[in-house]
Amino acid sequence: MPRRLLRLWARAVPLTYRDRWVEEWEAELTALEHSERDRPGPARRWNALRFAWGARSHANELARMHKRDSRGQLTMMTMGRDLKFALRSFRR
Repeated sequence: MPRRLLRLWARAVPLTYRDRWVEEWEAELTALEHSERDRPGPARRWNALRFAWGARSHANELARMHKRDSRGQLTMMTMGRDLKFALRSFRR
């Protein structure tokens, strides 16, 4: 179940980061499961689910940052066009 949650949250992560994001979070989950192998079953599963649920905020933050970057690039492109237009106007 925790791995399914990670794959669900991975859909929010931009494609350029997705494979690495899934790889890192699954490695962390494996390490968590390995460190808690002596705990009783329900407690171990609960901790793994809480961990996977926490990955959601990280995935959403990456998605938000990617959108912010895209908007910033678009703004810079628009500013560049406006600057070129202004320079042409001044030249005339």
